Amino acid sequence: LAEARLGVETYIATKPKEEYRLKALKLNEDISKTEEQAFKKNDIALNTIVELEVLVEGLQSNKMKTDGKGNLVFIDESNPRLVSMNIADRSRQIIDTKNDGNFLDVSMTDTKYFGLNAKSVTELNIKKEEAKTAIEADEFWVDPVKIGMFAGNIYILDKGQSEIWKYPTLGDTFGGRRRWLAAGITPDLANVVDMKVVGDIWLLTSTGKLERYSRGAPVKFSMDGFPSKNKKKKLAEPSSLWVTESLIYVLENGASRISVFGDDGLYKSQYAN
Repeated sequence: LAEARLGVETYIATKPKEEYRLKALKLNEDISKTEEQAFKKNDIALNTIVELEVLVEGLQSNKMKTDGKGNLVFIDESNPRLVSMNIADRSRQIIDTKNDGNFLDVSMTDTKYFGLNAKSVTELNIKKEEAKTAIEADEFWVDPVKIGMFAGNIYILDKGQSEIWKYPTLGDTFGGRRRWLAAGITPDLANVVDMKVVGDIWLLTSTGKLERYSRGAPVKFSMDGFPSKNKKKKLAEPSSLWVTESLIYVLENGASRISVFGDDGLYKSQYAN
């Protein structure tokens, strides 16, 4: 397809007669349609849900989290606070976090937020509007950047240590820090930009890799059939991912699209505007 497109564009550059130029343009359209079918491209419309400045005056945020049930939370970069919003009715809630500073990352349950900063994890009870320290940092914390939850347990990705710490739930409290990665597994996590915990842990890196770990050990994930924008078959400037029971969605800033994979590693489709 790439060679065909190059051939047509080279031909058009020779400034052929109008009759043949129009035929060449039509051939270019056919190549584009074939490419869309082969790579399962889906053209989507983008609709603004809400302007952040309208939601809350002065709100500046590049970090948004969702519970997957229609609730969003924004980490305000200009003020120590979280702003939550329900997509259905646009209702909002402002949570003051000045006692804990600005959070690096947030994880959500139905009734609680867990905010991560360099020194602790704070538990915020939404209904009671109460906050308490759920986990305190120890000497092993170096550069915690991501927090995730699964089955009530808390997982913290520490870039500085290239570790994932697990804190098991004890009901209303959490047990001591444990190393989640399996014995002998020492990956370099310095380039991780996003993490999703769904039993297995999925990691997305700025170098264009999508990695899967199960019970602390890496699982082969080949991305077969993926139409990458480079020769190395890597994601282009990936920044975020979302994981369902069987699909993985990756936001590729460098390709202006969302690429979709099955949990078996096979490429499924892509969405672009």
